[in-house]
Amino acid sequence: MDLLIDKYQDSMPKLTQWAEDNIPEGLTMFGLDLCEFNRKRLRTSNMIERLNQKC
Repeated sequence: MDLLIDKYQDSMPKLTQWAEDNIPEGLTMFGLDLCEFNRKRLRTSNMIERLNQKC
């Protein structure tokens, strides 16, 4: 993300400010800060896949 900020800071300041404010929050949905149990549950919303999981 720092590359994006550095590249567009001068030409698109509103974009870079939006990116700094919103991208980290948006990435939390990928479970980067969650334990393994919760990451597996968030991986998919397909209930059939959840039922067929071995764990």
